[in-house]
Amino acid sequence: MEVGASDTLEVRCIGFVPKRLAISEIDRSFFEIVLTPAVSQLAEFTVIEADERALEYIKQAKKQLLKSRYIQSKAFLELFTEKDSTPTELLEIYYNADLRNAGIENLEYKSGRVAVSPVDNSFFMSLSTSRVIQSHNPLNSGGFPESPFSLKRSNLTDVYNFKLIEFKTGETTVYFETKPTKGEAFFSGSFSLDEEMSVIEIEFSIENPNKTPFIPLFETDSLRPLSLELKWLYTQRETGLVPYLIDFNYNYASVIPIGEGYTEPWLERRIQSDGLIYFYDFDTPFFSPKYSYGSELNDYQKLLNTPLHEKVWELDRPFVESGRFKRNQEFFAENGTLKNYTEQDEYKRFGGLQTVIDNSNVFWSDTARLRLNLIYHDPEALSGRTSVPKRQRFNLDVELYFDVIEVDSVISHFSQCVFDVYDSYYAMESDSLIDLFLNLHFDLCEVERRKMEESIASVDDISPKELFNFYRGSVNDFKRNEELYFRNTDSGTSLRSLLKYNDEVMKITGIDNAKLFLKNLD
Repeated sequence: MEVGASDTLEVRCIGFVPKRLAISEIDRSFFEIVLTPAVSQLAEFTVIEADERALEYIKQAKKQLLKSRYIQSKAFLELFTEKDSTPTELLEIYYNADLRNAGIENLEYKSGRVAVSPVDNSFFMSLSTSRVIQSHNPLNSGGFPESPFSLKRSNLTDVYNFKLIEFKTGETTVYFETKPTKGEAFFSGSFSLDEEMSVIEIEFSIENPNKTPFIPLFETDSLRPLSLELKWLYTQRETGLVPYLIDFNYNYASVIPIGEGYTEPWLERRIQSDGLIYFYDFDTPFFSPKYSYGSELNDYQKLLNTPLHEKVWELDRPFVESGRFKRNQEFFAENGTLKNYTEQDEYKRFGGLQTVIDNSNVFWSDTARLRLNLIYHDPEALSGRTSVPKRQRFNLDVELYFDVIEVDSVISHFSQCVFDVYDSYYAMESDSLIDLFLNLHFDLCEVERRKMEESIASVDDISPKELFNFYRGSVNDFKRNEELYFRNTDSGTSLRSLLKYNDEVMKITGIDNAKLFLKNLD
């Protein structure tokens, strides 16, 4: 975010007098801003009067939420996980955000990086945080009980108790909490409106919920939820109410089985995660990366299975690094396992965690060769269906990843061929030609990628539109050549044809796949 000396910083907090400061007055190396309290609670209300006033405020807030129209923005997630104040996880992800009804409709992954460190020989990873936050919003409370904004007015006082606080500044805060119900979790929250009755903040909190929306790292483990808090901070735009910050905090007990011979057959560790999603540059999202994901993939799977476009991490952070963030970086640099943070061989540094989280896509390199055991292989999957053609008995999903970013007014792009292990399968008997067949197919994508890069390099001051046009042309060429390859090699069973393709690939990549994968080749 670019800030000029003539810009003004405004700091607002419920119950305090807002303060405005010129950027030129601020010492950027260190500064603190002291706000003046402005709290003045009104005289006590009768229960009926308080409830009626609260219901009217809920009606006004709900109307604003429903009227909020679709808008896009950039978004940045920062998450910390700790066990007894010891860092176990630091996660950063850039997204494109689709916002509607003052909540998140979708988060499109742009780029991420993560650092983790074991505690008591166990890792704790936030596999689905963004999905959980996306599913919880004021109008659709997800794993929470029904929020005041999703209930009919006639049912609100049956479910909730209300309290009002009004401030001298003209702001109003409505507090609500569920009435005691046996066996139900305690749910509470608040929302605040400014002097013009515009929603500026909504907060939800639940204690000891009956179930957790989060996913344990291992199937043998389980999570016992303790608490979850979400806070939305809002601003008004032409499209209506939009969030500019979501603050979250959740606590859970991780229950790990440790087997027989111990006093207890399991080990319980209390874990705390907190962080934020910051929304900015409304109406000017990132260029969307050209790569398809399965809708079921979580943040970690996307992070570990997507090539790293390093230029993304040359962007100025959308907010200043905190002291906590810097301390975490230092801790993980010394004690952690890192992904996308250093120039070292991060795949090796992430070690066995790659396969713990899930299968790993393969990024093309002259040393990364494919083997059949990387993908789902079941020759019996189509047994008895002799009429199924060879071409329909396998799917080798190779994609050309392409991303564009603007950093300091300079347009940069990045491309890489990816073998997608999630969507690939092979339902035929394997033979001595299969690995040759797989790798020549992968290399054909690299051949098209190199042609594309040569074309791009020939254009001065290339625009994003031109970049994406070159990309689309390369994808179309690869898809056409891919089908010719499958047909000409008879789905990988024609040695003569495979050797012809091997010669063509070797001229461009320098890789002799036939020598690598065929024994006793004359």
